[in-house]
Amino acid sequence: MLIALQVWLHGDFPLQQIGKLVLNRNPANYFAEVEQAAFSPGRLVPGIEASPDPILQSRLFSYQDTQLYRVGTNFMQLPINCPLNQVNTHTQDGAMCVLNRGASINYGPSELEQNEFNAAVMPSPPTQVSGLVARQGWQSVPLEIDLLQPLLLWRDVFSTDDRKECALNLATSLANVRESIRERQMALFRACDPEIERAVRAALESMPSPPASNILIDPETLATKQSPAREGILHTLAGGLLRATHTTGLV
Repeated sequence: MLIALQVWLHGDFPLQQIGKLVLNRNPANYFAEVEQAAFSPGRLVPGIEASPDPILQSRLFSYQDTQLYRVGTNFMQLPINCPLNQVNTHTQDGAMCVLNRGASINYGPSELEQNEFNAAVMPSPPTQVSGLVARQGWQSVPLEIDLLQPLLLWRDVFSTDDRKECALNLATSLANVRESIRERQMALFRACDPEIERAVRAALESMPSPPASNILIDPETLATKQSPAREGILHTLAGGLLRATHTTGLV
């Protein structure tokens, strides 16, 4: 299984149809069928294996851990998440357990319950790895390999209309940030492909000036012009805007 966030060129990885997913109705109960749905690439049926992609490998753990915290220990017992066939393991009980396994044992192997692993299920094939694994300091300057995926997406996947729409979306977000932050982001675009920078700058120039209400204001400036009650509200608002800008990678 390959990670969908990367570009897998069909010339190198031809598409193979393995089935059809049919959506034939809307959820009848949004909470039961949507909010409680818990997805994890760590839950793969035999025959589908994860590639050694480092992002995917980290998500094999993190998505499962997220669902344990978000939904609960026994999230796989909920109707929206459980498999169609009964799962016969020694795992039982825990918080909000749905299934009552009675007096069955919770350990193995045991002669009390002759559960055996299916020999027809083959183990994962080995993967050859080499090199060193170590913790490294924060790399603030992107490496060439970091820019390869966005370059492939822009150059080989996007159509002309896709590039225009992408540039416009990027320009819409960059229009309301400080000039220094905007130029730092432009440097990243330029390092990936100068054409991306030119397209975004052109989109910025074609946009009208943002209204005053959308311009990021320093919280200290607000504090000197407002009453104490309004000061607290505006501090919260401005702080939220600053955090939102930070989480988008612009500061």
